[in-house]
Amino acid sequence: MAFVKEEEEKVNFFNVKERVEAIVKSFLKQLADPSKTPAFLSLSKRKASGRVFSSKGSFSKTPRPKKYNIINHPIKVAQILQVLDCIHEAIETESVVTKRDIFYHDVQLFKKQSVVDELIEDLACTIGCPRSALNVEASGKGLVYGPLSITLQEGEKLETSKPTLISYHPISFLKSTANWVLVVEKEAVFQTLVERGLEDTILITAKGFPDLSTRKFLLEITKYLPELPIFGIFDWDPYGILIYSCYKHGSKASGYENSMLLPQLQFLGPFDQDIFPENYSYSLSFGKRDTTIARNLLQSDCLRCEPHIREQLQRMLFLQKKAELQAIPNLFKWTEKKLLETKADSKIGLAGTHIR
Repeated sequence: MAFVKEEEEKVNFFNVKERVEAIVKSFLKQLADPSKTPAFLSLSKRKASGRVFSSKGSFSKTPRPKKYNIINHPIKVAQILQVLDCIHEAIETESVVTKRDIFYHDVQLFKKQSVVDELIEDLACTIGCPRSALNVEASGKGLVYGPLSITLQEGEKLETSKPTLISYHPISFLKSTANWVLVVEKEAVFQTLVERGLEDTILITAKGFPDLSTRKFLLEITKYLPELPIFGIFDWDPYGILIYSCYKHGSKASGYENSMLLPQLQFLGPFDQDIFPENYSYSLSFGKRDTTIARNLLQSDCLRCEPHIREQLQRMLFLQKKAELQAIPNLFKWTEKKLLETKADSKIGLAGTHIR
């Protein structure tokens, strides 16, 4: 199956390069005017602008931007200007830079990688665009494996017949003979399924919470192969449900990344009946953090339309139990069976539609 994508829509809210230049020009204009005291740079803090999941389960309001003036925050101002310079160069040269590249551009200035990471997210939030529009990508951590052939815009072809790191590459064509995509929470489970040879399946893992490169790659698959269903398996615990929700509905940390949502993702399991009563001995006790996450998820808007997920969280809270994917003794056979059941259900649904 293959689908040739039309020309990808460009970010059309405004010209990102011009916005970057405007921020720097405004700062320089303040410096040149002795009547202004003192010159400052203003950033919207992405951590305070969550869109989906908050501790109270509601949408949070965006606070006033944080101002850094050159007298009280000289290092922070220098850090922001350095990051803006790297972003401007990447956009102007139509290249892509990683967060790690920016950090090594001036290690003494940034001190820690986390400083660059936070500034990139805050600048994307300030400008109001996805991080990818800044031509900045995180170093890849996600893996993909399966019957998938990718042609990059430069003409290079990539095969994923062995686990392949997901990183930013503009794609011009993508094809596959797979029947479905399976998102796996944990790398250990991903590797098990690879070793056992799960057929007709594109396997993807972000090794926990999904990074933007993995989420963007999944969206590329939906654009080129829109008919391909996407399923996910996650630990039977609040943390696993939170990771599932991050893939499907987004996260508080990058709530402005509206274009990175994956509403097509279907929760394959496990459900409580896959754990109890046969595998009860593999279950684990709930902790305070588990209870907090479960209650917050139940109060959030993102799961209101998914009663089957809410029911699982309620059962966890009632039983005060949780379980990892590995609690299922023969995980490979279980996964294979679950996928085949979805195929059978799909055929039944199509037959019913035809009859009506």
